[in-house]
Amino acid sequence: MFTPNAANDTVALGAAQQPWPNPADHPQPSSLDAYASASKLIASGLFALVLALMIGEILRESLASDQPYQGWRLWLRIGAAIGIAGLGIVILLHGIKAVVRPQAAVAMSPAGLAVPGIYTRPVPWSEIAAVVHDKPKVKIFGPGTIVLGIRDGGRFGRVEGPELKPARAPGELDVATLPQMLTVPVPRLLAAVEAHRAHYGNA
Repeated sequence: MFTPNAANDTVALGAAQQPWPNPADHPQPSSLDAYASASKLIASGLFALVLALMIGEILRESLASDQPYQGWRLWLRIGAAIGIAGLGIVILLHGIKAVVRPQAAVAMSPAGLAVPGIYTRPVPWSEIAAVVHDKPKVKIFGPGTIVLGIRDGGRFGRVEGPELKPARAPGELDVATLPQMLTVPVPRLLAAVEAHRAHYGNA
């Protein structure tokens, strides 16, 4: 994942270097709704809880040994177990919410890109100045994330959260990271964003 400064620099560079997508290079897009994937969220939450239990078991065995963990080494492991367990519970609750009350996390239409977790109003395609696919260096960590550079993002009702880094100065871009663990794979989501920009961004 980008650091805030690296993200701003990367999307700014992308805005300067990327040609606007050509409609001839992209099929006519259709409206798309991407939901939080309940199965991915629940699986990830359960994995985190199992990992926390494993750390707890290691601590239990250590306390019963002749040379138990002590001092900061002990507290570091306790903190890691608690943190991972807490994260697992949060992710698991999001997965349950996705089952009980499914809501589109990303929606695309000719009118713009709607991401309720980042902006309260849809962003017109013409205002998405840059699109960067942030790929992890190691493929085992997944397909990466999609980072967008948004012009004058304050007009669209910014929502505070880790997925949005507001512009640092007038004329710069908001840096928005699309949600992960969706029902639509990242490559298809990326292609849909570029197709919508190509066909509706210059309208």
